[in-house]
Amino acid sequence: RVLTQQFHDVIPGSSIAWAHDDAEAEHAAVLEAADAISEDCLQRLAPVASTIANTCSTQRREVTTAAEPPQGSGVTQRLSDGSIGFLAEAPALGLGGVAALEPNEPVSLQTDPASGAITIANGLVALSLSAAGDVESVVDLRCGRELLRAGEHAGRLCIAPDTPVEYDAWDLEQWTAARSVPLPDAQEVAVLDSGPLVASVRVLRSFGGSRAEQTITLRADSARIDFALEVDWQEREELLTIDFPLDIRADSAACEVQFGHENRPTHRNTTWDDAKFEVCAQRWVDYSEPAFGAAVLNDGRHGHALQDGGVRVSLLRAPRYPDPDADRGVHRTTLSLLPHGPGLAEVVAEAEALNRPLRVVSGTASRVAPPLLSVSGEGVQVSAVKPADDGSGDVVVRFWSATGDRIVASVGIVDRIAGAVLCNALEEPDPDAPEVEIVDGEAVVHLGPHRFATLRLATG
Repeated sequence: RVLTQQFHDVIPGSSIAWAHDDAEAEHAAVLEAADAISEDCLQRLAPVASTIANTCSTQRREVTTAAEPPQGSGVTQRLSDGSIGFLAEAPALGLGGVAALEPNEPVSLQTDPASGAITIANGLVALSLSAAGDVESVVDLRCGRELLRAGEHAGRLCIAPDTPVEYDAWDLEQWTAARSVPLPDAQEVAVLDSGPLVASVRVLRSFGGSRAEQTITLRADSARIDFALEVDWQEREELLTIDFPLDIRADSAACEVQFGHENRPTHRNTTWDDAKFEVCAQRWVDYSEPAFGAAVLNDGRHGHALQDGGVRVSLLRAPRYPDPDADRGVHRTTLSLLPHGPGLAEVVAEAEALNRPLRVVSGTASRVAPPLLSVSGEGVQVSAVKPADDGSGDVVVRFWSATGDRIVASVGIVDRIAGAVLCNALEEPDPDAPEVEIVDGEAVVHLGPHRFATLRLATG
């Protein structure tokens, strides 16, 4: 059902209205079924006491929320939505107990009574908002570096007339970005949460017949700044974008694609470069110098412009043809700004975490089940863990080097590993692959840059 909706007009939003309605209904049904399956599995795996489920490839230590107070002696915070925030830990691809921990870098929020400016900081990063709701500064406190170009604003929403020459829903013209103007100043800037675990500010703006609510959030022990958007979009032939102007010098930006990333130009040196005024990326785009970088993460917006000294993300369009009501309605998405040091391991992990939030669950098991799988190696991402299709009882693990580095990955499972072999995607042993060594009960696999591995483990 999902693959049917990968049709070439459904993906870019250039279908007729009936097809859009059908695609939306099909996706909703699939999500409901998937939620039911995962809820049933977690019910059987989790104990009666509240438990945290982490589906990411890396261990997590971050602020999450629950309806009821957690155990533990750490700090908790009642949030503006009524939930309780707490700092928790959970193992990779597994379940962890719900216990509040003490943060190393609590977050604070200060408001200047005279100017109305707001400062949020947590010992890792600090950001400043004007009374008009604009993020005027983002500083990485670990190295004392400002991320933004002078006079620019992070997370600024802009709108532009979007009138392609020929194909309304299909094309985006190069000159559209030059016609962009910022949305009007905020109608309301409100502090929602002020620490010590979560600090957030809501900024409301109205434009045309539409309304945008932007919630800017920083959490304890995290350098990731979230820009959560809820837009009631009622425009026609307009393009809404969000801009992150970065003071980082790089002639290319790394853009995530399936099982790796591509480097896209940040300049217009040739006609080929010039034609790449908007490019595709999946969960993240990264600008980096040798020792410092900043990434823009997303949970579902894939059009990025990189040639104006930063990252601009296309959020919403409003074509008239072939569906005159395309995109109209309420949309929710989150973009994040993440400063970081050398390499991409932190970027990859945070992008996965943004798209797979921790989940507090309770079930019927007598104890917390240990993770089936453990994978070590910085920058390793797990794609699938499954029983072999042939019914042999073997466990198949698919994983890859997501950072482009050479990685030595160690893979362990709950049962004893009796044998391990690298396979092709059909789970057939690859005769040309090197032998897999078993060291201290774990299978050791050497991954080249961007290499994808299908590992078959026999147990016993």
